[in-house]
Amino acid sequence: MKEINKLFWMRVFSVIIACILWLYVVDIQNPETTTTLKNIPVQYMNQEALNRSNLFMLNGGSTTISLKISGRRKILASINANMITAKIDLKELASIGEHIVPVQIEQFSTDFTVVEKIPYSISVNIDKMVEQRKDISVITTGNLKEQFMIDHQIITPASVILKAPSTVLSTITQARVKVDVSGQSNDFSSQPKVEFINAQGAIVDTTKYTLQPETVAVNCFVLKTKDVPIQIQTVGNALAPLTVAKTEATPDKVTIKGKGEEVDKVQTLSTEAINLEGVDKTIIKAAVLVLPDGIKLLNDPKTVQVRISLSGTISKSFAVPIQVENKDVTKQYSVSSDTVNITLNAPVSRFETLTANQVIAYVDVNGLQPGSYPLEIRLKSLPDFELVNPPSVTIEIK
Repeated sequence: MKEINKLFWMRVFSVIIACILWLYVVDIQNPETTTTLKNIPVQYMNQEALNRSNLFMLNGGSTTISLKISGRRKILASINANMITAKIDLKELASIGEHIVPVQIEQFSTDFTVVEKIPYSISVNIDKMVEQRKDISVITTGNLKEQFMIDHQIITPASVILKAPSTVLSTITQARVKVDVSGQSNDFSSQPKVEFINAQGAIVDTTKYTLQPETVAVNCFVLKTKDVPIQIQTVGNALAPLTVAKTEATPDKVTIKGKGEEVDKVQTLSTEAINLEGVDKTIIKAAVLVLPDGIKLLNDPKTVQVRISLSGTISKSFAVPIQVENKDVTKQYSVSSDTVNITLNAPVSRFETLTANQVIAYVDVNGLQPGSYPLEIRLKSLPDFELVNPPSVTIEIK
């Protein structure tokens, strides 16, 4: 009996020693502790629920949180951020605006406890998805081959439909494509990427949204340009013996455009024929340019200002009043006619600037006594003008 009791107490004592050793190992060598796991990515669950409601999460980028967890040191030492699943559920978000959604944690083990989530919840902004049609403009980069230009472009289609959050669409002021024209001298096509631009001129990122169609085609039509002089065409003859002294066009040259082979054929551009038949003075008028088939003007109007100057001497007749010069205030004078017809001979260019009040006809009565006198008409100074067959008038002096 004593041997049995001794064996029993030895076993009890062994269990107590084992418990003490276990507690030492657990509490001293592997104690309870805490640690913080950083940069745990947050997963957004049930985004398809937003899609079904035509909604979009604006701030759905990469979001991370930190977790403070507690547990045995050896357990915690084996845990990293990739072993923790953090998520927020979007299923119940059915209205636009800001929503505060708590972060949910899925633990792979019960050997540790989540003490704190930083942050505890995440702000989610929800917006309505809207479709909007945007007309496309073309911006060219680079330089075409010298003397060539883009005449026009055809965009197919001319507009696209962008489906995006309303707040994003409200910032877009322009849809455009960029076309590189470097070295081009013939018609060409391109399929550039559509860019959306805000009021500040920055590109709006629309890669997460729907664009219909996804690509557009731009057909560019290229023409050659060239400066050519103007040639003035005339028909008929000026009044004899006048001849054409000089022809001038303003501008004296214009820029034409067309297909290269057509432009190369053109050396000058002519005006429509200007009729000179019987003309006795300089002609100043607008003349229409005659354009060959396939040729257009770049920017200039289709008319030029033409000046055709004549040379030669001509005669012209005038009816002018007669003045009486050097009168005696004590006498009375009576002229047989108040006006007289005179003929002037001069270079045609002098008649261009002659006005009626410059032609002054007079008779000189200086020293004449009472009586009747035939007097020859004279002219006050008119350089370069000759009075042809000066007429006479009768003057009575009393």
